[in-house]
Amino acid sequence: MRELGVASDVEVESETLRYSVDSPAQALAYKTGHLRIVELSLSDRFSMKRFHEAALGSGPLPLAVLGRQIELFIREELRREPT
Repeated sequence: MRELGVASDVEVESETLRYSVDSPAQALAYKTGHLRIVELSLSDRFSMKRFHEAALGSGPLPLAVLGRQIELFIREELRREPT
């Protein structure tokens, strides 16, 4: 957070304490979701706006459902590409 962000030392310490002591499961869930979303984006050939709409448009979803939704999005995007 110090290297990549603009958070103050107090904010960094507060977030570090919150994630390491208060709610490590929440931090794990956030990171797991982030990694899965990055994994599912797969290609810079797709519109990030359309990807965000596909990934976030239905609200919170279990990762398995999100995965199927993004796989469908990818198939549809591949059909859109000129041959």
